[in-house]
Amino acid sequence: ILRGVENGFSMVRTARLGSLTISDCYGRVNSESSSIHKKNVALVGEVYLMKKDTLYTRFGDWFGILNLVAAIGFIWLGLKKKPQ
Repeated sequence: ILRGVENGFSMVRTARLGSLTISDCYGRVNSESSSIHKKNVALVGEVYLMKKDTLYTRFGDWFGILNLVAAIGFIWLGLKKKPQ
């Protein structure tokens, strides 16, 4: 569901032992079924074929890269200022 929200599209998730879900691009679960205690499970529901632009699809991994650069900078500053 998180990947669908992140990228702005609907998700259909199948599972051998777990939850079968159909969710929209906002993360709302439209249909759900559990296959934990059952051998054969079928899930019938509607999948909305719409794609929404998100910050992630527009700008990509800039936030993660920015955090990595900041962490490297803080480590470098910490190593540079050694107490005497």
